[in-house]
Amino acid sequence: MKHVLMGEDDRDVATLLGILLGGAGFSVDLVGTGPEVIEAYAARVPDVVLLDVSMPGMDGLEVTRQLRSRFGEQVPVMLLTARASEEDRANGLLAGADDYVVKPFDVDDVLARLTRLLTRSPG
Repeated sequence: MKHVLMGEDDRDVATLLGILLGGAGFSVDLVGTGPEVIEAYAARVPDVVLLDVSMPGMDGLEVTRQLRSRFGEQVPVMLLTARASEEDRANGLLAGADDYVVKPFDVDDVLARLTRLLTRSPG
């Protein structure tokens, strides 16, 4: 079973994604702040990280930078965000994200992107 670490402070989005991912056979750890993502990652390295960009404590871009700096690029990171400009997308990818999905999102698209990231990941 593949393990997803999700950093999302919006409970509605987190619930929807948790149900979707659980139904697709993933185990999910949910945290609500940037620092909690770093802590949870260090405690149990996931197969993929799903991050909201706008999280309290540390935004998803900085979390991505920290994950890449501390742990390398072995685990794919997907950003899920309401920030939709081309500059925002570019900033997310430059921070080290492997994918960038804008809210509102299609759940089938998110699942397909996660599956693709996992098949390209060595773990």
